[in-house]
Amino acid sequence: MKETPVAKSTLSLWLRNVGLTRKQKQRLTEKRLIAALGRARAKKEQRLATTKEIKEKARNEVGKLSNLYWAEGLKEKRRKNSSIGI
Repeated sequence: MKETPVAKSTLSLWLRNVGLTRKQKQRLTEKRLIAALGRARAKKEQRLATTKEIKEKARNEVGKLSNLYWAEGLKEKRRKNSSIGI
């Protein structure tokens, strides 16, 4: 493509019958593997960042609700105790 200013698809059609050496095929396979690993690494980093963000947000929300949560728990216990005569 550097030498011929045509689309990649056109070059593919023109060159599809050209055979590759074993070394060239191996190089293409290695490049595909490196690209796949790079995408997998990027996806993992994004997933970890999203998980961290969700956990931090949840931690902040739980911190704000924890007093309310405990207060509701105490009310529930009082109701249970009063209903059985204690």
